Amino acid sequence: MQYKELNEDVRDGLSCLACVIIFFIIIGIFALLIRYWDKIDEENHRIYVEMAAKGDTCALCNNLEDAVKYYTEAFKKQEVDTLAVTLMNCEFALGNIDAGLKWLDKYADMTFRSDFVELRRTWVQFTKDGDTTKMVSSLDAIIKNPLKIEPVSGMRMLWDAFWNSDSNYRKKNNYSLYYFDYYAKLTALYYRLMFCKTPEEYLGLSEFIFTLVEDQEDDYAYIDEYTKLGGTSDIAYKLEDHERRIMNSSGPMSWLPMEEKTNMMKWWMFNTVLTYVHQINGYQAALDFANRITRNNTLNADSKYSYHKYFYGIYLGADDPAKFPTTLTPEELDTILAYSTDYNGVVPSANFIVLKGKKNFLKKYYSLDDLREEGDVVIEPIVLLEHKTNFDQWSWKAQNVPYLYKDSNAISYINNQFKASDSVISYEFFKFDIKQMPSTLYVLNLLQAEYSKQKGLSPYEAIVDLKKLIDENSIQ
Repeated sequence: MQYKELNEDVRDGLSCLACVIIFFIIIGIFALLIRYWDKIDEENHRIYVEMAAKGDTCALCNNLEDAVKYYTEAFKKQEVDTLAVTLMNCEFALGNIDAGLKWLDKYADMTFRSDFVELRRTWVQFTKDGDTTKMVSSLDAIIKNPLKIEPVSGMRMLWDAFWNSDSNYRKKNNYSLYYFDYYAKLTALYYRLMFCKTPEEYLGLSEFIFTLVEDQEDDYAYIDEYTKLGGTSDIAYKLEDHERRIMNSSGPMSWLPMEEKTNMMKWWMFNTVLTYVHQINGYQAALDFANRITRNNTLNADSKYSYHKYFYGIYLGADDPAKFPTTLTPEELDTILAYSTDYNGVVPSANFIVLKGKKNFLKKYYSLDDLREEGDVVIEPIVLLEHKTNFDQWSWKAQNVPYLYKDSNAISYINNQFKASDSVISYEFFKFDIKQMPSTLYVLNLLQAEYSKQKGLSPYEAIVDLKKLIDENSIQ
């Protein structure tokens, strides 16, 4: 009996030992596999870096065929979304539309399936086959499907507070997606307007500027709440990168937050259409059109900064000063529009400069009395019209970005309450951000005329007379 029990104990011990040995063998094999996989990953990354570098060299020499070959080898070893975009652009540049579209889809699968993907596909396909009907149909499908923001439930906010340490986590992401999609629809509308065959079609489609999203009771609520939440989210930068890569957008505007780009493009398009209506049908028709498509300035009239809407405000106030504090009259608008138009009836594009300052308290603290004595501090966003230093003078007519020096700057501007203002700013108190905003010569001429008239001067003395400028240049 004891012998049998001893044998059973031996067998149990051997079984445990075998289990231990098998366990360590499995751990060892798994460790070897991990090391093997790591070595494969290291080797794949090495090849990726090598092939991508060769592709870059070929691309710099405009040898795109070899660049595609090397980039493709690199992508096989390590799938990187930016490399997919690079391959897409190379194939498009070579005229290989179908191959480029495959890389476009690959990038979309790795990031987002957005309207920007469809916009790029539609535009590239149009360059290949020239099918206007197909192009128009694709763009109409984007702009005629109103966007709405996805609501966030109270339960979701509780979950976000627990899981993401931010009860507004999903809400902020939804706002980012909203403005991302909104900007895509505005871009689609911009393309669609290029294919209008008649003024009536152009004006009819222009009304979509304010119906691309579903209307809500409080048209300012979205931008206000998003701004209070910080105006950004965990996915905001990914969405912005996606748009830049897909659309190949560049320049100062491309790096602005999506909600700011949305409002900027929306009001720039509105200003352009309003100018066109004024040109063909006169001031009153333009004002009536603006009031109709905005439902008397209540439909989606959101904007982070007031200066985006100054143009519309001037039209409102010229008819009824109680609606907007402009000093300009309809007759002056007619004259300024004539000054801003070339001999072919074209109003050229232009940029206005927006400057926003901040108090600089890094060295010491200053009282408000100190600030008043030593110089104004411009905090709010302003449209900068002119500035002077001891060395030079800048005007909006220069159409470049001004430099502000350490010496005192006398600046002239329209502030965010539509007041013509002058300040002498002290560099010791003044930090600033400068942004270029797309606009037209007509809008800038109106702002300059408004500034002059508020200062008791003639509205015409400081604006650009485009036809006169053309004549003077042609004589020279």
